[in-house]
Amino acid sequence: MTDRFGVLYDSSFGRQLVREDNGVDLVEVIADRLMFDDRYADMPETLGGMETVFHCLNLSLGSAEPLDETYVGNLSRLVAQFRPLWASDHLAFTRAGGVDLGQLSPIRWDAESVIRIAEKVSAIQDELGIPFLIENIAYYFRMPGAEMPEGEFLHHVVERTGCGVLLDVNNVAVNAVNHGLDPESYIREFPLDAVGEIHVAGHRHLGQMCIDSHGEPVADTVWDLLRVVSGKLRCVNVILERDQNVPPLPQLLRELDVARKCVKEGRYPRGDSAESESADPGPHQTPRDR
Repeated sequence: MTDRFGVLYDSSFGRQLVREDNGVDLVEVIADRLMFDDRYADMPETLGGMETVFHCLNLSLGSAEPLDETYVGNLSRLVAQFRPLWASDHLAFTRAGGVDLGQLSPIRWDAESVIRIAEKVSAIQDELGIPFLIENIAYYFRMPGAEMPEGEFLHHVVERTGCGVLLDVNNVAVNAVNHGLDPESYIREFPLDAVGEIHVAGHRHLGQMCIDSHGEPVADTVWDLLRVVSGKLRCVNVILERDQNVPPLPQLLRELDVARKCVKEGRYPRGDSAESESADPGPHQTPRDR
């Protein structure tokens, strides 16, 4: 098993992304843009044979209403066409009462929500036939009536469905600032053994609040959390998630090099190395390999 590092696809990258010397192992694609954005029409040719994963924005796992069959059907057809290694979406709701909210809204952490979301995740996994990951979001208020902390909620959904976790360490950092949490204690409550992918991203400060923006360089606090998580996992799949103020690809690749350095430092804080790993990295890990 070995670590993989990649970026969120942007149409501005063009053919630069497939150069063998750029160190990109994995490309994350927003599935919704494949459905609705003409700029993504040439993506299959642009990416060539690169390994990809899908990230979704509007499955609305936390909604009280059923899954949108049209959306799931479109996603299933895209999966059959592009064959991503896995797909993911957020532990949130984006629709309520048939109305598109246009944002990721937090869910109530209670037993009823566990059951409802687990049923949807199981149905999605059955339909897509590939691993599915759920992502922790940045939330700016807590839904009242919670019966458990976020980490315990994630544990329950993972146990019921066998799904994986997309751990967004930037969202952990943002929530820690906004809700007065210790980020390292907060992240240790998550089911880290289920983590199949990690997002690193930038945020910005608005007064005393922290905003998940995806438009700035990755902050030191986020790199620190990547070190913490890397020290607990045999291998990681790290995606640099930048979809606002997207700079030229070479600039992003320099940040990806920082991610590699942080993972190594998290594993070997004294500068040690694992001779067996360097000699035989083995196959790539996917969420199925846990």
